[in-house]
Amino acid sequence: MKKFLLIIFAIFIFSNTPLLNSSDMLVVGVWNNPPLSTIQDGKITGFVPDIFRYIAEKEGINFTFVEDSWDSLYKKIEDGEIDILLPIGFSKEREKIMNFNNEDIFINWGKIIVRTDSNIRSIIDLEGKSIAVKQNDIFLTGNEALLDILKSFKINSSFTYGKDYPEITSLVSSNKADAGLISRIYYPYIDKSNITTSSIILKPIEVRIAFSKKVDKTVIEKLDHSLILLKKDPSSIYNQMLNNLLKTNSPFSWILLNVLYFFIILFIISIIFLIILRFQINKKTLALELSTQKALENENKMKSIISAMPENALLLDKNGKYIDIFSNQDKLFGQNKDDLFGKTVSEILPQNISSQFLHCINDAITNKTLNTLCYKIDNIDGRSKYFQGRFVPVEIFEDNKKVEYALSLLVDITERKILENELKDEKDKLNTILKSIMESVVVLDKSLNIIFCNKAAENMLGKKLEELIGKDFNEVIKLQTIDGNDYYIPFDDIIERGLMGYIITNCKLIKENGDYIIIEDSVAPLYNAQSDISGVVFVFSDVTQKKNLEMQILKNQKLEALGILAAGIAHDFNNYLGAITSYFELFKLKFLNSSYKDINLLEIEELIEPIGMILGKSKSLTQQLLTFSKGGSPIKKPEDPKKLLTDISKLLVSGTSININYHFNENVKNIEIDYDQFSQVISNIIINAKEALRDKGEINISVDNLKLTIKNNYYLPEGEYVEIKISDNGPGIPQSIIEKIFDPFFTTKDTGSGLGLSICHSIVTKHHGKIFVNSTEKGTEFKIILRATDKEIISENSSSTSIDISKTDLKILYLEDEAMLRESFSLLLNEFGCTVTAVENGEQVLEIYDKSKFDFAVFDLTIKKGMGGIDTAKILLEKDNDAYIVVTSGYSEDDAIAYYQKYGFKDYLIKPYKITDITKLLERYQNWKRGESI
Repeated sequence: MKKFLLIIFAIFIFSNTPLLNSSDMLVVGVWNNPPLSTIQDGKITGFVPDIFRYIAEKEGINFTFVEDSWDSLYKKIEDGEIDILLPIGFSKEREKIMNFNNEDIFINWGKIIVRTDSNIRSIIDLEGKSIAVKQNDIFLTGNEALLDILKSFKINSSFTYGKDYPEITSLVSSNKADAGLISRIYYPYIDKSNITTSSIILKPIEVRIAFSKKVDKTVIEKLDHSLILLKKDPSSIYNQMLNNLLKTNSPFSWILLNVLYFFIILFIISIIFLIILRFQINKKTLALELSTQKALENENKMKSIISAMPENALLLDKNGKYIDIFSNQDKLFGQNKDDLFGKTVSEILPQNISSQFLHCINDAITNKTLNTLCYKIDNIDGRSKYFQGRFVPVEIFEDNKKVEYALSLLVDITERKILENELKDEKDKLNTILKSIMESVVVLDKSLNIIFCNKAAENMLGKKLEELIGKDFNEVIKLQTIDGNDYYIPFDDIIERGLMGYIITNCKLIKENGDYIIIEDSVAPLYNAQSDISGVVFVFSDVTQKKNLEMQILKNQKLEALGILAAGIAHDFNNYLGAITSYFELFKLKFLNSSYKDINLLEIEELIEPIGMILGKSKSLTQQLLTFSKGGSPIKKPEDPKKLLTDISKLLVSGTSININYHFNENVKNIEIDYDQFSQVISNIIINAKEALRDKGEINISVDNLKLTIKNNYYLPEGEYVEIKISDNGPGIPQSIIEKIFDPFFTTKDTGSGLGLSICHSIVTKHHGKIFVNSTEKGTEFKIILRATDKEIISENSSSTSIDISKTDLKILYLEDEAMLRESFSLLLNEFGCTVTAVENGEQVLEIYDKSKFDFAVFDLTIKKGMGGIDTAKILLEKDNDAYIVVTSGYSEDDAIAYYQKYGFKDYLIKPYKITDITKLLERYQNWKRGESI
């Protein structure tokens, strides 16, 4: 315990020991600020460094001077890299990050310098001007410094930064800045050939010495003590240097001192008391004369400065009496300036204005606050005039007594007010126009808050104006796509990049009660008077009725097309069924009444093979129809577009005189597609080209990467794409029909169904891409734009383990409502050694699943009487999350085939079933069971 107390005591002693005292070497940072501090050829002199050097040597304080720029030294003392910084102005803000001595060395104030040809006379003239300043200058950033003054007068100026006052002077002299901010003590030392001072001066500040927080306070106390003694001694080095600095030193003091010494020698005994008394009187008199002279000079200077300002400065007492007037105008308020002296505001101004005047005066004097008053006076020289007055408290000593006044800075703002009224009138006219138009208009600021709504927008949104103004756009305006997803408006691109005329289409506006209307129009950036983007204009109109009419027309067209489609289906399927029937009858004639020994297997194969081909064509026709339905969503995988195009095109032109030229970017990205569907697209395009060329000519195929920005001609989202071009040098497509080639059932061929290119368009659209055609007399070009992918191509799982049909021995549960499919699937799987339990609805699945042990299940999606595959799988997976369930269908309304994993299925199987499909399914199940990837 004693050891612990000793440690605590040691820490306490150490923590209260200063890091630096007078015996340590103090690093003193000095910057070039003549004449207070001057750095020339590495030598540091000047009023402040010389005084510091004198006191430090006298007090035994070890130090070393280092020179640097103001900005660098300010940062160094803040970070504790130097111990002392001089010279520096004192402020409460700076005292938070550094210590100061208590005794000031010098009183300084700021001045604005300009070129002799400048028209800058007052603070108002700094509007739009560039000002050369020093970073962290107290005359710039201190309380009531230049930045505060510019802000209070609402003046916008730009700043150019210099490292010190000589550089600031150089920037103004070389016309790189309109004005410069320097200390008044530096002004006598600048080249005045083309530089002068303006009438703008800034409040006085005390020049002191700044110390790092780690410097011992005893050092600061020593400096203060010595500085006080030096200031009290008239003959000290401090007062001698101060007289030289102010250029006010007079030989009178020296001569008088010599005379006094002479009289002291002659009359040292008899009149010593008289001489001392006279010396003191003369000294006080001289100081008083100097002070009086300086006060008069400062008073005249301040009056000249204030009078030169465009503002009128009025000094008033608490009763509103005009005590003094500083103005370069002869008349004020329509009266001669000299006639206002001694009168009160009540005698000059109308009663309603004079009462406000008196309130501002008394508030400024009593509460020491700044007040602003704008008012209008009628019938001054036959017209109305507008004024703005700023009232600030002023304390003046008269007859050794402090008297409180209010200083009113008065500005004639008539011209500005006229412009404001004109702008208001124009704004009112614009608001009236916007409120009157039929379209809804909503204006947003850059934060997407609503700042304006016209009456049409209020009615359409079902809200009052006060419920909308100031609210976030996304809180009160809910937009969705026709499909029910969130509708995206690229506000960031509109505000930051100036995206013009973003078109709104297929958009639903959701109301509070859940109803919606369909809207369309545009969104565009809002520009201010300086041509900067200040917000967004959102213009929209209700097109629900129009869209409903279009949908009705489209519905009628679809019904008409459906009749044509039904006729085509009936014709084609009758042909296919007729052919199958013929082969089946032939099969019965040849073999059903034959003995086993008479059966020729080769003849059976010859009869069965055409039936298989006919069934394949029937399946192809079904797939084409599915492409137009809600189902038939692409089952997409990453593919190499170069390989796809090469394989299909070479196969299709084989045996012809057509020459194919390939132009492939070797670094082209992969695309994510349904291989079977997209093969059909490429096949249809190349077959059309082949027929146009009559088996003789050239086909050019190119593939390249394509990067789309937010603004693109394809109206696709920005991102990485792949561009495929297939062109021929055939006779081309007539311009009269080129717009119809993607329409269903449109064809120029005698034997065509009119579905080929419309299927191409539908497939590309379902892949979220675009297909275009361009044709001239020299040939036709098809262009396909598809989203690129960084996914790697998935190779088929070529497991070395093959399925032994006789030894599979799997128990399979099969859900299917068609009896003939249940029977055929069971017979097919029995050939693989599997045992199949077939049921006709989901309810039966749930009854028997727990009672029997199944290896996996195959569920059909659509069950006419009972629960379908998706709902059954959902319930089953809640009981057995690891159940291996396969989805099967020939048609999907819910995209469950394309996105089977989303619904919990482990695999899928497309109807009608082939031996190879069944084999691959069983292989994938075996791999999954062994823990391998499927």
